[in-house]
Amino acid sequence: LRESPLVLDLDLARAADGFGSTVLMHAAASGSIAAMRALIEAGAEVGAANSRGATALHWALPDAAKVALLLSKGAAVDPKTIEGRTPLYVAATLAAGLSAAGIVSSRRARCIASSPGTRNTTLASSMQT
Repeated sequence: LRESPLVLDLDLARAADGFGSTVLMHAAASGSIAAMRALIEAGAEVGAANSRGATALHWALPDAAKVALLLSKGAAVDPKTIEGRTPLYVAATLAAGLSAAGIVSSRRARCIASSPGTRNTTLASSMQT
């Protein structure tokens, strides 16, 4: 049997690019649930934020299964980007974000988040998609 690279190099699970975006964030955006689970089991930090304040939870949207996995592993429900956007806000702005928004809001996410410089609340943003 071939061993996973994560078993051979545990630091790989915590690796990040030049912007601080972790391997878990990239897996959340375009990888599989299996890859995310392997990274988390190998020690990836579910709450790590990149240079813009985005976490894997932001990157996982609108995939409800990925969102549920991250929340079940302890991801914070209301981290804000430097623009002030929470995962619930981001989910509300995505056409396919309804089921992910439901999962995030069920964890008592703040529903009245707004984007700095605008008067758009999460609810208003969801009505515009």
